[in-house]
Amino acid sequence: MVMAGKLSAVQKEMSFMSHLEELRWHIVRGLSAVLIFTIAAFMVTPWVFENIIFAPARVDFPTFQLLCKMGNALGSPDAFCVQEIPFKLQNRTMTGQFTMHILAAFVIGFILAFPYVIWELYKFVRPGLHLNERK
Repeated sequence: MVMAGKLSAVQKEMSFMSHLEELRWHIVRGLSAVLIFTIAAFMVTPWVFENIIFAPARVDFPTFQLLCKMGNALGSPDAFCVQEIPFKLQNRTMTGQFTMHILAAFVIGFILAFPYVIWELYKFVRPGLHLNERK
């Protein structure tokens, strides 16, 4: 209990610049987590594009298979079955594909690192909260 009292006294006596320094390190740790997850996501973007983003462009997509089974159950086998999907990609800029890979990797990295970023934000705000506010 004595240690906890000393910590709160030290935290109350922090200067404005000390608070800024602490905030800076929380931001650096949060951004480094986003960067690490972005790099990891960039390594697997071919899998993400093939199995998540472009998956609905294939006839073996689970929704299309379900619709075909439903059509067979209703007695009209060709009514809901998808035979072909004319899908053609087109870039309108020189670096369109690379930019899309970078953007997708960043979004995936941010989504994966978001819980840690929120945790870092909470660790910064927590000393200023009352006990009932923490709950």
